[in-house]
Amino acid sequence: MKKRCGKTRGGTNEAKLYEALGASLLANFSRNSDVLRHVDLPSLIAQMRPMFAKALAERDSLGLAKALGPYLEVFVAYFSSGILGLFSQWVALDSELPLEYLSKLATATVGGGVNALVKAAAELHVDELPAALAGA
Repeated sequence: MKKRCGKTRGGTNEAKLYEALGASLLANFSRNSDVLRHVDLPSLIAQMRPMFAKALAERDSLGLAKALGPYLEVFVAYFSSGILGLFSQWVALDSELPLEYLSKLATATVGGGVNALVKAAAELHVDELPAALAGA
């Protein structure tokens, strides 16, 4: 999936990242939806959240490491919780919104948020703050 994320000079192309995530979900959609019908969704999301956040942080999939420095994990946790929350709510509501649409809307939402976060972090010079403030 990393190759499909479309790393650019300015960071990760969020649209490609979530397009790849959506494609990955769609590739196994019937199997995934069968599994989701037989598990406790809140428990599954609670277990997935830290693993998803860790994977995004380690790979810097959102392209935020430079802008946020030692505070990266805090904001990656925020985005991963939002993404997982969106998909879990979609499943819980048995939404008729096609997964392809959900993926595109999630891409637009996260992409706009990441861009705004990078801008605000640069204006505040967050990357220059002492690591001790981040709890590191």
